[in-house]
Amino acid sequence: MQTPPRISDEEAKLYYPGLPSRPILVARTGSTWEAPTGPEAYPRLKELRVVGNHEINEVWEDDLALKVHAILREEKMDWSSTDVLRIAGGGAADSSDLTYVCHAHQLHPEDHP
Repeated sequence: MQTPPRISDEEAKLYYPGLPSRPILVARTGSTWEAPTGPEAYPRLKELRVVGNHEINEVWEDDLALKVHAILREEKMDWSSTDVLRIAGGGAADSSDLTYVCHAHQLHPEDHP
C-alpha cells in the first residue's frame, strides 16, 4: 500500500475552498496537490454532493466505516459522525473525488502531522 502524500499547511487550508464549514484537510490519497499560481490565482471552489451509485457505498456500510471509526478512537479524536460524500468543483457536472467526512470537534492542523 502506498503511503499517502504529506499534507502541507497551505494544502490543508486551501484544499476545500467554497465549503461553508471551512474544513481542514488532514489526509488524502492521489497525486501531489499543486497550489494555484499566477497573478489571479484562486482555488477552484468546491461543493458537497451525494455519492450516488458508487461501489464505496457497499464497502462503507459493510466494514470500512468501522475501520475508520476504530482509527479515530485510537487517535483519540473528538468526533461524532462520519459519512462519505462527493466533492465536486463548483459548477462541475460530476467529480470522482470521494471523501470520508468526519464531524470532529476542535480539529486543528497542528493536531495531525
